[in-house]
Amino acid sequence: MPIDRIIVPYDASELSREAFAYALELAKASQCEITILRVIETKMVIPMPDPTIGMVMGTPPPIPVGPSIEQQREDAARELPEAVAFAREAGVTCKPELAEGELIDEIARLAGPNDLIAIGAKGRFADARIGSSTAALVAEAPCPVIVATGPLRDLTRILCVFDDAKRSLYALDWSKHLAQQTGWPLTVLAVTRLGDQLSKVLQHAQDAAPDAMVVHYGPEGDPEAKQIEVAAEHAKSSLLVMGAFPDFWLHRLLFGGTTDHVLSHVQAPVVLVRHAPKN
Repeated sequence: MPIDRIIVPYDASELSREAFAYALELAKASQCEITILRVIETKMVIPMPDPTIGMVMGTPPPIPVGPSIEQQREDAARELPEAVAFAREAGVTCKPELAEGELIDEIARLAGPNDLIAIGAKGRFADARIGSSTAALVAEAPCPVIVATGPLRDLTRILCVFDDAKRSLYALDWSKHLAQQTGWPLTVLAVTRLGDQLSKVLQHAQDAAPDAMVVHYGPEGDPEAKQIEVAAEHAKSSLLVMGAFPDFWLHRLLFGGTTDHVLSHVQAPVVLVRHAPKN
């Protein structure tokens, strides 16, 4: 299950440039192509809370914001060729794609199960909490999403978070495929949730990835998010891979979730895996 291509939603903002920079590094390492996507948003609105929560009563209708459709088309005609030329100078095959509609819908429509979507951590994809665009995109996309949480840094290895949950198994399977494709070494970070035995999680991680190094950082009993934060601080050249948004929505609403904390506090590119990899 190699990465066929990396899709970068692009509007020439600093955040989309950061995502594009990481996409270029991954594309060179994995020898895949990039599709740079510009969505002309016909309904640009202020994001509202997730209606599935069922806790917002009498919410006023969204207020249209942002540049006009005509202005967006003019910007796209100028910015897409510049980005494609930059990628080609870096030795990466890059194809432009223009679409009109709602941002998340158009990204998910274009993506396939063997793609990777690259976005910035802020802006339209801000702080990854209930109802945010990041969570919505990860939920709707058929493939993993890499979130750039800061300026570009060198990537030379993969650090996959494993807590014995189903989505961490998905993340580990995806990480093993990426390690084969890029040639980067894979390290598995065993983390424990409340009530877990570290020795058991370590053993299950090693069984699932017998060729990988399995590590644990921090005192046993620390919160899962803290264990990941400490490990990422030690492994500065790593691409962090983890299962996406597994927490029950009410727990996330009241206390925050592990994914939320990592995206807010860890200065590393984070790949969020929600689905089992396709063979």
